[in-house]
Amino acid sequence: MKPLKSPLRERASCDTCEFAEMHENDDHQFYCRRHAPKLVNGGMGAIFPVVGEDDWCGDYREELTGAE
Repeated sequence: MKPLKSPLRERASCDTCEFAEMHENDDHQFYCRRHAPKLVNGGMGAIFPVVGEDDWCGDYREELTGAE
């Protein structure tokens, strides 16, 4: 019998998400690359949302590790 997986909210976090990319200035923050960047400054620029390593959302997808 397969062991039951813990609920998503107990195992999901941005630091293990396929869509997260580490922020260049902070090891504990990530850019969320799930969707296109959001427009800022009246449309004069765009940024990806910055999220914390312990954040998570309903779009969470576990990071692919390669050999399994």
